[in-house]
Amino acid sequence: MFDLRRFWLATSVFVLIIGGVIAAVGAAFSAFISMPTKGHQQVVTQPAPIQAAVVPIQAAVVKEAPPVELERTDTTPAALPPSPSSSVHRKRATKTAVATPQIAAPKPLIVPERKSTRRGGSSD
Repeated sequence: MFDLRRFWLATSVFVLIIGGVIAAVGAAFSAFISMPTKGHQQVVTQPAPIQAAVVPIQAAVVKEAPPVELERTDTTPAALPPSPSSSVHRKRATKTAVATPQIAAPKPLIVPERKSTRRGGSSD
């Protein structure tokens, strides 16, 4: 008979072995990548600190401007009257649309099915 405990024990051992092999290969690859090259030493130098040029602001040089009040008035009309040329353009566009011939789509072509050449009477 099939032993369920033995199956899960074998499956877990198999997964652990495969996981260990993958981890070992990953660790070896990581060690190989991080190895220094032969004959060349890696030299790391500390960069010099960057000092920002700070210019002190003198209080006597800065002068404050007096506050300015802005007056806002609404001078636009509520609605602009329609221009007489807009109705002319609208009429001309309507006449052009009526005068343009419309392209009619062709009717679909319906072709009867061919007769079957098989012998036996049924077409299926």
